[in-house]
Amino acid sequence: MNLTELYEQLAVGELKNLAMSAGGTIREDDRATILLRANEGLTRLHTRFLLREDDLLLEQQGNRTDYPLLAKHAFSAQGEGTGPYFINDMGRPFTMDAIKILSVTDEFGRQLPLNSEMSAYSVFTPRPNILQIPNPVQGSPTGVHYQADHPRLLAEEEDDQIIDLPEFLVPALRSFISWKVCSAINTQEMTVKSGEHAKSFDTICIEAEESGLITTGSFTGGHRFEKNGWV
Repeated sequence: MNLTELYEQLAVGELKNLAMSAGGTIREDDRATILLRANEGLTRLHTRFLLREDDLLLEQQGNRTDYPLLAKHAFSAQGEGTGPYFINDMGRPFTMDAIKILSVTDEFGRQLPLNSEMSAYSVFTPRPNILQIPNPVQGSPTGVHYQADHPRLLAEEEDDQIIDLPEFLVPALRSFISWKVCSAINTQEMTVKSGEHAKSFDTICIEAEESGLITTGSFTGGHRFEKNGWV
């Protein structure tokens, strides 16, 4: 599904009775609002479900134990900020899409214990997107496999931007957008509508969980740095 199709589905479906829907699509002046809510909804779904995974490579710094997975720390950001720089982008700029760290490997490709107080080799995640290495070694490469967010939908791009979402979760995205749009309209009718869309969103997500078609926690592996010859 692309962004144009999302506008059309909302205009003839959940938002058809609102002024923002006209001619079978969302009016140009209201598309920024839909785009904002669509990005929020995609993040909500990619946080609730493990829909995308990715990898990055950290280069340890001897005096640093905490490594936030933020774009300002990527090699590709050198010259644009103050650093420090420890995320090796491996030829593809890091887009700060890390939701949760799933696994960590050392320079030999061995998986390290994660959040294990019983292991001297364990690394930790004090926050979902921060890796803590208690005993860093200067320059040592560390592979991080993480749960990833959906790429941002951008207003300055064309409306053929792809929304990469399982078909059975598309109604959940539409319900989320409609929930947020209606909640911003301060009338009794829209308050009721907002609640209905919120309930629909939750119901669809619960059904998806119970169906077993997607997961909320495990990961499949296949680290990108292994494929690129780091191990």
